[in-house]
Amino acid sequence: MELTIEQIEIIELSKKMNKSEILIINACAGSGKTFTLNEIASANPNKKFLYLAFNKNIVEDMKKKAKKNIDVKTLHSLAFSFVRKKIGKMNFINSYTIFDIEKFFPNQTSEELFLILKDFNDFLINDEKEFKNNYIKKLWNLVLTRKLDFIHNFYLKYYFLYEESKNLVKKYDFILLDEAQDTNSIMLDIVLNNNCSKILVGDTFQNIYGFNQTINAIETVQADYKKNLSKSFRSKQEILNYADYFLLKYTKKNKVKMTSNISNKEKNEIKNKSYIMRTNAGIIEFLDKIKYDKNIEQYCLLKNPDDIFQLVFDILNFRSNRFSYISKRNSFLLNFNSMLELKNYAKEAFDNNLNKVLILIDKKYDFKVLNALAIKLYNKKNKENIFFYITNSHISKGLEWDSVELYNDFPNLNKLQNEIKKEKNLEKKQEMEFFLEQEVNLFYVAITRAKFQLLDKSENKINDTAS
Repeated sequence: MELTIEQIEIIELSKKMNKSEILIINACAGSGKTFTLNEIASANPNKKFLYLAFNKNIVEDMKKKAKKNIDVKTLHSLAFSFVRKKIGKMNFINSYTIFDIEKFFPNQTSEELFLILKDFNDFLINDEKEFKNNYIKKLWNLVLTRKLDFIHNFYLKYYFLYEESKNLVKKYDFILLDEAQDTNSIMLDIVLNNNCSKILVGDTFQNIYGFNQTINAIETVQADYKKNLSKSFRSKQEILNYADYFLLKYTKKNKVKMTSNISNKEKNEIKNKSYIMRTNAGIIEFLDKIKYDKNIEQYCLLKNPDDIFQLVFDILNFRSNRFSYISKRNSFLLNFNSMLELKNYAKEAFDNNLNKVLILIDKKYDFKVLNALAIKLYNKKNKENIFFYITNSHISKGLEWDSVELYNDFPNLNKLQNEIKKEKNLEKKQEMEFFLEQEVNLFYVAITRAKFQLLDKSENKINDTAS
């Protein structure tokens, strides 16, 4: 691949960087950031690089492509190797619920237990070094004494708290942090508080995990150098223009126009197509539409059916007063006294997926049949040879298809913006602005998965197709 002017400038700059200097690269969708990072390593053959990312799939992809002078790790694997030596074998669960901790706090109500857990989970992802209350300290010690299982954020925090952990990165000349638009204060501290050169790369408009209190380091970190990668090697110019339109219309950020490196003269053969939904409810609705499709064997599902259907089954159990059947994952349902309370909460919290699931439940779908279909499509072998893919915007990030169809469950951005303008309450207005920003970013991610053809079934389209 021939280097662009932007890539050449970045590679030449990397040769001149001093220790402790920071370079931030804002890379648009499909701009070849992995290729660029590898070229930086090639241009500095006597330097040792540590590539870090949060997402395991991105790391596995980088491992296949990385130059010999790049060590590739997830942030969690870096921390795990240190913590395992310190405290030995660990048993893991995905997350803590009030059921996991209630026996240790017998005098607390369910509401109080939720607040205790929230404080503890916040502590695990922020850069505080002191326990702000005895509840956090107690939970911390319960994990260390094996009375509570570990979660992955716990050992990342443990790594962060030990000064000697910094010895693990001393041998490197450069740290490369990928997906820097979605990080947290602990990860940033691990990357920034050392003496090597740092390169942070990401796309400020692909910050889509704000609900997990992530930090957009592309915008917030003070850097010695800032560069852009604005040429896409993935999408046709019409598709990039379509994405740029919504970013310019609905965000307040400065935007470098994306340009395509794909010639209009190139033959655009459609070898695969993805249907991208915004919500799990959208996936369920789509599965119902295709369940009798004669080409059903040509479909595969990229999201775990458990993550799609568990909330549905738990709400059905809640509605039937079968509270003991509600999963730990959705134990928040036990805070509500009725379906009406739950529906009101979903509207107040701007929970798009919960709202749509509640609507689906009233439509009397055969969820067991659809779940069985989802399991079949998810467990397909040789997924790379399938023609039709079913996914959502979060899962689609980092992937690409010749043709993409956006489902109709993406929220109406213009309507959201108008509601914000009418809102008088400042706190509520800020919540709505954050929600709009995340939805715009998710819409942008979905659009820019398309290489040659885009069909937008949402209410946000300028016209029917960009192809």
